[in-house]
Amino acid sequence: MVADVSEQGNQETARTIEELGGQAIALRCDVTRAEDVKAALDNPHFSQASGV
Repeated sequence: MVADVSEQGNQETARTIEELGGQAIALRCDVTRAEDVKAALDNPHFSQASGV
């Protein structure tokens, strides 16, 4: 899971990971906003993420 406030940057990073053979999901998340962090943690893909 790629999480950042920059949606465009997220998409580019996820695309790069996938081009290198990995799996990635881009998620917009502003860590200064509790509701964004909660939404990221509640995302069903979060529990499948490794390297967290």
